[in-house]
Amino acid sequence: MHTSQKWDAVQFHEMLVDLCEIDSGNHVMDFGCGIGRSLKAMLEAVGDSGKVVGLDRMAQPLSEAASQFIHEIEGKRLELVQADVLAAPFPDGQFDAVLCQNVVECMHEREALVAEAKRLLKPGGRLLLGHHDFDGIILASEDRELTKRLIHGFADHKQAWQDAAEGRMGRLLPGLVANAGFASVNIEAKLFVDLDLSPGTYAGDYVDWLVDLAPTVGVSAEDIARWTSRLSVDAAEGRFFFALPWIGAICRKQG
Repeated sequence: MHTSQKWDAVQFHEMLVDLCEIDSGNHVMDFGCGIGRSLKAMLEAVGDSGKVVGLDRMAQPLSEAASQFIHEIEGKRLELVQADVLAAPFPDGQFDAVLCQNVVECMHEREALVAEAKRLLKPGGRLLLGHHDFDGIILASEDRELTKRLIHGFADHKQAWQDAAEGRMGRLLPGLVANAGFASVNIEAKLFVDLDLSPGTYAGDYVDWLVDLAPTVGVSAEDIARWTSRLSVDAAEGRFFFALPWIGAICRKQG
């Protein structure tokens, strides 16, 4: 039997926002918002009386986010700010909740990022610090050694827009926030499964990223072609399996 279970990005970002425990009327921030994948759910959570701020250091993703939320920006319900996440241009204690997803691995000063997010929170405010654990990806393949080589190579690879890379960042989050001075920290762990390798799925995109990276980690064109061909056969016959671990630290500031 062929199964087509897909990892749902919309539901994932809705889950992130739910974990932030956002109430109607709250003032919240997406800290390192990128192209704004969590902004829709955040806007829905704060309602008409709340406000969302999306902050990112890069102009291009902010421009892409702005094109999706023209009316919300015009209505002052959403503000997009280009700034360094280590020096957010806001006074202390401005936000009820801060969401920071897949950002911290990209930086050298990880403790400083946590401290800056904490500074922005009101007393009793919540920080959701979340990250995929790319070095823990599960991918079914007959070529076990090549698959491990590709997964670990991707996890360790620093992309051009990153200052640093740490493929194990998800599993390192509890240690990162342990001594940050929060009143409480709760750890959530999820495993997102994708049984579909078709174009547009997360698993399909991920395999494409591995193909692009193959020359960098010393995998020949012939070997990567054979590997992807076998995955395609497995997908057609219902044997394909991909799973992406996610870990989140829900940190509450002292009230």
